[in-house]
Amino acid sequence: MKTSISTLSYSVRVYEGKRVERKIMRRIEDFGYKVLPASKEEDCIDKIDAHIEDNKSFLHTAQIKYRENSTQILVEVCKLKNQELSFNTIFNGRDMISKAELYICLIKEDLWFIESSEIKFYANLLCHTLIEKHLRNSLVTRYDKEGMTAKITFDAQTLERKILFYATPNRFKTSKCYKCS
Repeated sequence: MKTSISTLSYSVRVYEGKRVERKIMRRIEDFGYKVLPASKEEDCIDKIDAHIEDNKSFLHTAQIKYRENSTQILVEVCKLKNQELSFNTIFNGRDMISKAELYICLIKEDLWFIESSEIKFYANLLCHTLIEKHLRNSLVTRYDKEGMTAKITFDAQTLERKILFYATPNRFKTSKCYKCS
């Protein structure tokens, strides 16, 4: 039986994440892009994993993700820590504060390129609606709309509340899919 990455220790998750990230970078290169890994500072502070040079020699910053058990992208919108949910909730999740222009995610054998700004736009929209509904009725912890979901959940490692956003990648206008099979 395969172990889910969310149940592993932090150091093992980081090691495994970097290993898979390098593998995805090689796949990106297979489609004619040049990939330059981000610096440690860019990774830790700006939440950028790589710089991707396209066929027009434009350099784009990117987050690189992998979904092993889902067909949707996942965005960490907010870590609540001691913060109460309100209309002023700060969306401080790693994917919302990322300065990456592209969100690149390998889902099964599909490599998805999506503009981060479009993902953040819809994540903001759905999460604000979820918070509004949750403040009216605390039993509401999920909001679904057009292939997207905002969800209040608990972090498996820290047991702190957080808000996640899930979406089917092809629902974004800026999405582009490469078949890796």
